[in-house]
Amino acid sequence: MTRIGPQAPRMLLDANVLLYSVDRSSRHHAPCADWVRSAFSGPRRIALPWQTIGAFLRVATHPRVFSRPLSSSDAWLNVANWLMAPNCWIPEATERTAHVLGKLINELDIRGNL
Repeated sequence: MTRIGPQAPRMLLDANVLLYSVDRSSRHHAPCADWVRSAFSGPRRIALPWQTIGAFLRVATHPRVFSRPLSSSDAWLNVANWLMAPNCWIPEATERTAHVLGKLINELDIRGNL
């Protein structure tokens, strides 16, 4: 029995995975595209925060990042399709968000492009 709901395992998705999944010129395209397709149709709840959506839209449409960037409407179509997946959800920021972010930054020395 497939379980999609609050009790299903959850995953927070990073923008880079989404970018590779649409960038056919990347050597990471095929595995990321396959993973994204199966993730959005699988039992695990996929968290797609607004920060990830914004980063995807900003980078996927940027002409200095890609030789053939997506148009704004094509980039949004990808986002809209991901958001329609029954296992996709947008997590809300809470008071705990700052605590978790601060802990990750300090423990993993996150900076620059990390």
